[in-house]
Order: sequence, then structure tokens, then C-alpha cells
Amino acid sequence: MCDAFGTGEPERVYPRLAESPAQVACGWQIGVVMTALQDALFARLEQRNSDSVLTLLPDLRSADPVHFNGSALRASAQRCLYEWQENLGTRPQRVVLAMPFGEAFIVSLFAALLGGITVVPIALPRAGRESERFRHIVNDCRPTALIVEKGNWRLLVKRLGNPQIQELMCALYTYDLESGLALVGR
Repeated sequence: MCDAFGTGEPERVYPRLAESPAQVACGWQIGVVMTALQDALFARLEQRNSDSVLTLLPDLRSADPVHFNGSALRASAQRCLYEWQENLGTRPQRVVLAMPFGEAFIVSLFAALLGGITVVPIALPRAGRESERFRHIVNDCRPTALIVEKGNWRLLVKRLGNPQIQELMCALYTYDLESGLALVGR
């Protein structure tokens, strides 16, 4: 065991789910290592259960800010994490999130933090040279999956082109808060 975050406390391995309230709540599998960061994040969301912990300010598409309280963010992140584990497995994961900043991105990021999943956030490519850069970044980090917000899938296909989509060396998924994760390729 090591002190990965310099907190003075070692990471803890919970051999049975019942030993960790965070693992029980997240539905994590037996033997998963919880870091001090994961423990602290889960505890903070529990502590601020009905208090606002995060506010997304409006953009051109929405008029009202979106407020997350601890309970709502934790529940959404847990749902997302459970779905990822169902589709991707419970082994250590590396996923590329090709999403604009918004609710789905925030929920995905918190799910990854709670689940110990490495996230590589990347902007959707613009037309032109950025498509090659996008493909290089995705293939270079060797992710388990590329997850694109459902509404942006067609845009990604249009910008990369079908042959380049096929060259990506990972599973391709779309995600949105209502319908969840859906496999769209490989």
C-alpha cells in the first residue's frame, strides 16, 4: 500500500464490499482499491447532500444555470459508473471523453473519479487538420473506450470520416444522461 496523494494515509483495499460504505453505494466489485481522493470525494458529496456543490452557468443553448447538490451529483455519477462497469468491465479503465463541457461531461468526470477510471478529456475535432490530431491522441493513449455525447456522434463521424473512425483502436460509445451508454462501434 502506498500514500499516492501525500495525505499521510495509505490507500485502502476493501476485501469485502460491506467494509466500505462508498463501495457499497457505488456497487463496486470486491477487491477494488479506494484512494484517499475517492474517499474524500464520496464523503464530501454525502456531507453536502442537499447543498449545491456545483453550478453550470448557462450557455447559448440554455437559459438557466444547472445546479447539482451532493445527492444528485452522487446519484448521477453512480448510475454512470455502474453503466460503465456493466459495459466496460471492472478492471482499471482508461476512457477518452469527447464531450463539450456540460452536464454529461460533469457526471462522467465524477463517475470516473469515484470509480478510479482514468479520463482523457478531448475536444471534438474541427474540420481539417484537427481530425488527424484527434485520432492520434485517441490511439496514443490506448483507451478502453471513446465516449462521445450522443448528440455529437454524427458530428464526429462527419469531421473524422468513416475510414478514420474505423482506425480508432478502441470501443466507441455514445452517452447521454437519459438513455445512458450505447455501443456504436467495435
